[in-house]
Amino acid sequence: MRRHIQLIFHLKNGIFFTGENDWSRAFKLIMRPLLRLSYWTEDLEVKDIVFFIESHAKWRVLSFLIKKYHEEVYSREHNLDTMLDEITESDIDYGGALVQRVSKGKPEVIPLNSIAFCDQTEILGGPLAFRFYLSPDKLRGMSKQGWGAESNGATISIEDLIVLAQDTKETPGVPDT
Repeated sequence: MRRHIQLIFHLKNGIFFTGENDWSRAFKLIMRPLLRLSYWTEDLEVKDIVFFIESHAKWRVLSFLIKKYHEEVYSREHNLDTMLDEITESDIDYGGALVQRVSKGKPEVIPLNSIAFCDQTEILGGPLAFRFYLSPDKLRGMSKQGWGAESNGATISIEDLIVLAQDTKETPGVPDT
């Protein structure tokens, strides 16, 4: 799956998957117009999401209140329009999207090219790992979220992890050699 995602990343961004990318060879971006058309035609808008309750006539007022709250408060606080655009782009490009809840319950789309490994037959049911590139300061800040705590199952402290970390970064989408 990782190789497949890397290949799609390269084709979408006009980078050769094999050989040198020294710009001495031409790469025609034939996919870009098709992708832009797909993004435009399959774009979901927050106004297209409608909540309603069918169970009983007396609950129609509640449907109205939920709709107003969703459109005017919740979608603006959580920036749902941007999230829906990111989901559409990921789904069109890679055939799926992963969304997680982060601080304060806000949803965030996870880029699929950050997957280190996963079970392709059942992505969410099997082992799934993501590759993060964090500076030492950001790693220390992750201790607020429970990183490095033995109560969360950590086997190494944040300071020891910083010592073990490599100072190089792998470019996303570049295949391993």
